[in-house]
Amino acid sequence: APQRPTRERSTRTAMTGDVVHAATGAPIDRATVTLIPAEAGALPDVGSPFVPGARTTTTGADGRYRFDGIPAGRYVLRVQRLGFRAATVEVELRGGDPRLSVALVVAPVRLAAGAQHACALQRDGAVSCWGSNTFGQLARAADAPSGVGVVDAAKGAVHIAAGAGHTCVVRAGEVLCWGDNGRGQVGIASTGMSHVVRTPSRVPGVADAQAIAAGGQHTCALRASGEVTCWGANIGNVNEGGVVPEWRGPAAAGVADAVDVAVGVGHACAVRRAGTVACWGKGDRGQLGTGTVNATPAATPVAVASLDDAVAVAAGASFTCALKRGGRVACWGDNGSGQLALTGRAEALSPELVPGVEGASALATGAFHACARVGSHPVCWGFNTSAQLGVGAASASGAPARALPL
Repeated sequence: APQRPTRERSTRTAMTGDVVHAATGAPIDRATVTLIPAEAGALPDVGSPFVPGARTTTTGADGRYRFDGIPAGRYVLRVQRLGFRAATVEVELRGGDPRLSVALVVAPVRLAAGAQHACALQRDGAVSCWGSNTFGQLARAADAPSGVGVVDAAKGAVHIAAGAGHTCVVRAGEVLCWGDNGRGQVGIASTGMSHVVRTPSRVPGVADAQAIAAGGQHTCALRASGEVTCWGANIGNVNEGGVVPEWRGPAAAGVADAVDVAVGVGHACAVRRAGTVACWGKGDRGQLGTGTVNATPAATPVAVASLDDAVAVAAGASFTCALKRGGRVACWGDNGSGQLALTGRAEALSPELVPGVEGASALATGAFHACARVGSHPVCWGFNTSAQLGVGAASASGAPARALPL
């Protein structure tokens, strides 16, 4: 008698696991876990359109997830949670109810880059730094460069800034700084070109800081009242008792209604509540934006010309940029490396719009280049000999161009 054809059974399995905090091992609830067939291709972000064949679930209070009835095959497991870096794991299911634990790393909420070091502030208030430690800017005992390490004494920070060779954070209104204190930029009285502060130290007289900005050798704090307090190198050459000291302890900068502050190498600027900008310090390349070259450093804030709708400010070595309401960017000062994006101009003494940059929502500057966030992408211009514009190749300078995908 003829035999009936047999139907091959497809192997199906259950997949379980948990999602934990990479540093503490604690379970992470409400994480979105998506299992995607390898042939489906694109990996979705949270809230993206459904991918054919993909399954999605959410972790419970115990951090656990489960998928039932999954056909054997190759998959990509994608785990996402607000405040953490997404994790992607390739898995091959062959039966046996596998279990997979995924550890998520906290995503930084703010990055700060100095001359040869960088730091990240995490959502949980942890601070990590890496790079050069010649001046103790990583808060470690050894001078040697180092990879990423946690600065335990800065735990609980809410804002961070990196100067050329020092680092500062805001924590519970206080300012803690460490690193190079050769000109008092760490905020303590003991100075000298060889002086290094390797432990986060409290800046005296500041108890209500909301944000911090660090430059070459000086630092400024934005206080809850809107007052700006600065310390370090005497960029305004302020005369005190007939003497022009090399450094100053924490002192009012002369702006009492600031909403943002930025510090360059020899100058500083603040956005006032009304949208105007005031700057002080060196103005030899027009970086104060007054419409003229200031041969003598400005000891007190001076108004930037023709600017009344600024929402944020950033300062480079000898130039300044402001983000305007509506998303345009205006820059002024030195243009020797194209950092103002102006063709055939050595400098601009007052704000001029950066051509081709519209709809910006954030702004940052290096010593000789600048970047703005337009949509979800950075657009950069200026000095590019080390490919710092992120456009794929090095050049002497570059006009505003969208950086390669991050």
